[in-house]
Amino acid sequence: MEGVVSRPLRIVYLCTSAQGGMLHYAQSLSDGAARHAQTTMVVLGERQALAGLPDAQSIRAIAWSTNAVRRKILELYNPLFYRRLARTICARFRPDVVHITAPVHGLAALVGALRARGVRVVYTVHDPRPHEERLTLWGRVFGGYQRAWQIPQALARCAAVHVHSSAHAAALMARYGGALAASTYVVPHGGGLTRRIAGGRMQAPELPAPDECPTMLFFGRIEPYKGLEDLLACMVELKRRGIRARLIIAGAGSIAASSLNALSGSVTVINRFIDDTEIRGIFEASDLLVLPYRSATQSGVIPMAYAFGKPVVATRVGALAEMVVDGTTGALVGPNDPEALAGTLERLLRDSDRLKQMGEAARLYVAEHLAWEDLARGHLAVYQAVCKATTDLRHAVLISR
Repeated sequence: MEGVVSRPLRIVYLCTSAQGGMLHYAQSLSDGAARHAQTTMVVLGERQALAGLPDAQSIRAIAWSTNAVRRKILELYNPLFYRRLARTICARFRPDVVHITAPVHGLAALVGALRARGVRVVYTVHDPRPHEERLTLWGRVFGGYQRAWQIPQALARCAAVHVHSSAHAAALMARYGGALAASTYVVPHGGGLTRRIAGGRMQAPELPAPDECPTMLFFGRIEPYKGLEDLLACMVELKRRGIRARLIIAGAGSIAASSLNALSGSVTVINRFIDDTEIRGIFEASDLLVLPYRSATQSGVIPMAYAFGKPVVATRVGALAEMVVDGTTGALVGPNDPEALAGTLERLLRDSDRLKQMGEAARLYVAEHLAWEDLARGHLAVYQAVCKATTDLRHAVLISR
């Protein structure tokens, strides 16, 4: 593909997860760009998860093998599978640009095969620094291989590399080298609700009956870096101070039962994967979202909370401080400090009018600053630039708050 593309660009958004936040991200970005380009969303996932995809014309599913041994040996970790995937995408959709929006085990092979067919590849790096997660021995070994060889090789071959903040761009350069500066661009994480989340009417059976008690929400997969232990310690402190409040913990992951012993009756645990159709009910049962993260890059849960009109209390880590307008859409506190978190929450929980004002400000903020269609224009400017063989994207687009 040479020169300027005069017709509408053909963009494929490739997501390697058929559920959860990565799927929401890719679907929202694809929908946001659809008014200005010919977009197709390709989802690679297990058949069972693919069967639950929303019925949308723009989504195309590619399934892994149902046999676990075959999937791991011949597909998941096999470069030849990703080269075949590239051929399939090119043959079916004839894209000008493939934007890979989620981590890929065979990233280098996929990018190389797409590039060999004249396709411009854009890759979103969600986490320039790896999170502290519970990993198997194989997970740690493969993660080390990814960071040491495969990701640098793939990023060097991409036409453009996307991050969500200037801080993420700096972290990416520090980790993989300043040579990426010319191909890296910044567009923030968008906000809003997918059609399935917005229309969800299922009530999680674990939710407590409504009452007048203010309710906080911890939402998302539970990992050590997310600081749930700090939030539970904060709940104990609030209880000691005589603050009547409830906490909903919604997400898969490990929770130490001993951490809940002192909070009987105050905490509702929905310890499983949350279906899209249940998300609305969980947020509507809450008054604010609390993210006590000990480390982070960004969070897709924050703009989701904003779209539901819920303020956010978060720690000053990663780009969370760029997403929460302190005193307007929520509040910011230092990490690893349950007592300070308790003080901030106490002030907010005692002032229901302030919470409602912050919620309305949050809803307005996501509409004015994080609308997916507006942010998609920034990505489209980059797609146009790389299709014109522009080699330096530093002045192509930089959208920030």
